[in-house]
Amino acid sequence: MTAERSFLPESLRPQPKATSRPKTRHRLRYTVVILSIATVVAVLASWRVDAVLVESCSAIPASATADFNIMQGRWVPAVDLDWVRRQAERWPGVATVDVKLQLPGTLRVLAGPEDICGTLRVGAGWRAVSCDGTMGRRLEKPQKPVLEGFESAHQEVRRALAVGRRLAQGGEAEVLGISRLTPTDYEVRLIAKEGSDQVFTVRVYPTARPTEEWWFSARAAGTAPAWADLRHPNRVISRGIE
Repeated sequence: MTAERSFLPESLRPQPKATSRPKTRHRLRYTVVILSIATVVAVLASWRVDAVLVESCSAIPASATADFNIMQGRWVPAVDLDWVRRQAERWPGVATVDVKLQLPGTLRVLAGPEDICGTLRVGAGWRAVSCDGTMGRRLEKPQKPVLEGFESAHQEVRRALAVGRRLAQGGEAEVLGISRLTPTDYEVRLIAKEGSDQVFTVRVYPTARPTEEWWFSARAAGTAPAWADLRHPNRVISRGIE
């Protein structure tokens, strides 16, 4: 019988019965896949923000930072980091904001303070002024330079701050205050950082005049008058005398 079977074509030979082992393996693989998917879904469903850490400027009140506590318990994939960043950027006195999600579920917000380039009195209090002339956070006391006679228009404040930096000559003098005389000229009070406690008061235009170069040289030599009007192109008025 065996010899006869060997002469049959391959297609006519009786095939052995398939065992149930491949089906068993297939069911096992299917079960593993289903369990893996279920585990991933369960983990994602329970992936929540469990802590909110806010590191901000000291001047920002705790009530402002507490607003982010609503993020605690929120589903992590649904957290909009850009929205958190935009909310923090609205705080007064904030210059930079960094928002990170640290695994497994910690939301960290780091708010960096803006540079204070001046102080402006608003009502009965003080407000910081940034270098671009915009209003910043509230201050308990003024910081130099103190701006007087300015409104909240940031372009004019920015121009006045630029004048102060020009007269300070890269830090050789410290600007104590800037007063707005008219929309086109200012009175600036300065003190030399080294060698003297003499306070100088000068009146200038937003655009430098040649008389400023004379005043810089006189200040370096220790012969500059305590009060000088440098708004004229070819003469200096000091202490009311030409």
